[in-house]
Amino acid sequence: MKEIKDFLYKLIRNDATFKSLTGADSKDPRIYFFYPPDDVVVSDEKPCYVTYYLGAGAGLPDPHVNSVQRPDEVYTFDIWGKDIDVIEDVFERIDALFFETNRFETSGYRILRASRERQNDLPDPDDEFRRKIVEYRIGHIMKK
Repeated sequence: MKEIKDFLYKLIRNDATFKSLTGADSKDPRIYFFYPPDDVVVSDEKPCYVTYYLGAGAGLPDPHVNSVQRPDEVYTFDIWGKDIDVIEDVFERIDALFFETNRFETSGYRILRASRERQNDLPDPDDEFRRKIVEYRIGHIMKK
C-alpha cells in the first residue's frame, strides 16, 4: 500500500546514519522505489544505493472474518555497491531501523509487526558490483 511504502522510504531516507553510510543528500537520497535513476553513480563519496519494492503480499482478507486487518506485505530491499563491508553496514542499519521501529503508524494504519524474512548476498556477473537482498514482512496491518 502506498502509505506503507512511503513510510518505509521516509524512515530510511531521513536516517542520519543511512545518509552518512551512503552519501545521501537532498538531491540524491540513495534509496529508490524499484529502479535507481539512469545516472546513479557509485563512488568513494556515494559508495552504495538501495532499491526497494513490494515483493509479495497475501491475498485480500475475508471481509466477513476480519474487516479491520489488511494482508501482510513483504518488501524487498536490494543494496548495491562495490564494497561488501559498506553494503553490510547499510544492511545492519536498515535492519536496526526495522527492529527499532517494530510497531509504527501511518495516517490510516497501525502496523504491529515488522520482521526480516530472508537475506541473500549476490555477486554481480561482471564482478564490479556486489549486492545484498533483504526481505521484511510488514504484518498485522490494522485499519485505524
